[in-house]
Amino acid sequence: MNTGLIIAVVAIVLLVAAVAAVVALVLPRQRSRRLRRRFGPEYDRALREHGSRAAAER
Repeated sequence: MNTGLIIAVVAIVLLVAAVAAVVALVLPRQRSRRLRRRFGPEYDRALREHGSRAAAER
């Protein structure tokens, strides 16, 4: 393989990893906002009862 091809492949892999990381960070926040907007005080009560965001949202 030539050097240019290796650099291109590495750049594409890094770009895909960066996009995946951004999606992994943004989607849960959007879900939490939607749930908080939809359920209001009930969402806050579930957070207090379950102790963690993930458990409360399940």
